[in-house]
Amino acid sequence: MLKDKKLVFVVGSARSGTTWLQSLLSQSPRAGTAPETYLFSNYLRSLPESWRRHEGTATGLSNLISEDEFVEWMRGFAALCLGRLADCRPNAFILVEKTPKHGAYAADILRLFPDAFFVHIIRDPRAVVPSLRAASGSWGSSWAPSRLADACRKWRRDVANARVAGTQTKRYCEVRYEALHADGPGEIMRLFASLGEPVSREEAESYVAASAFDKVRPTVSAPEEVDAQFYRRGEVDSWRRELSGSDIAIIERLTRKQMAELGYEPVAGRRDRMIAEARLQAYRAANKVAKAMRAGADRIKP
Repeated sequence: MLKDKKLVFVVGSARSGTTWLQSLLSQSPRAGTAPETYLFSNYLRSLPESWRRHEGTATGLSNLISEDEFVEWMRGFAALCLGRLADCRPNAFILVEKTPKHGAYAADILRLFPDAFFVHIIRDPRAVVPSLRAASGSWGSSWAPSRLADACRKWRRDVANARVAGTQTKRYCEVRYEALHADGPGEIMRLFASLGEPVSREEAESYVAASAFDKVRPTVSAPEEVDAQFYRRGEVDSWRRELSGSDIAIIERLTRKQMAELGYEPVAGRRDRMIAEARLQAYRAANKVAKAMRAGADRIKP
């Protein structure tokens, strides 16, 4: 069903520009795409986990079918779903799937589709964190963290999970959100070249123009139809205005290792760093007391 098709998985931390990157890639007349599928992170997640859990035991499906049969069944179901990405464009040769969390399931994806490509978009955590917090108060209340520490933890985990794909396949490419803003056509040319489908500078410029924020952001009169917080500004450094100095220092403190690896420079001054450290110490102390109180309550629970 997917013969002669190129599967491209756009992954990364939520609020890092995965939707924008999906739009850019799908501007190609030979690319098909669709809304997030959650195919591997939700629908198929329990299948390989269950197989591994019961394999070699007296119970489970391994007593009825072989592992090859099990994998082939999963491949057939996944191919059926992913094949539908081309429905809007019958001639689509590149199938773009965008579920940010799929970066954590690269091994399962590659087991079914060894030739799959992964495009990982990375964004400055100081921009991602306020975006996550904004989403937590509206359309993303069910999953987006509202606290700085939790948002930093999510960014670290999502970026680390997606980067693991680079150790599992050579068909892995990283792109920086900031680089897309600085030279969108150049980055798009690089991405399509990594997919083995080079495009000209003129084509890349047309893709960027068609995916400009003022064009992809819906214009509606009823706020309940589309929450404006989903698209926000799309700027590179709006975090400098949105975050306090100590907030910036906290984010830089909690993500310092990853920021250094990715080349993001800290900007917090000494005073803000001192305030941030005091806030973090106060939180740790309060959390320690709360844990002790919960443990005490559990011991006297009737």
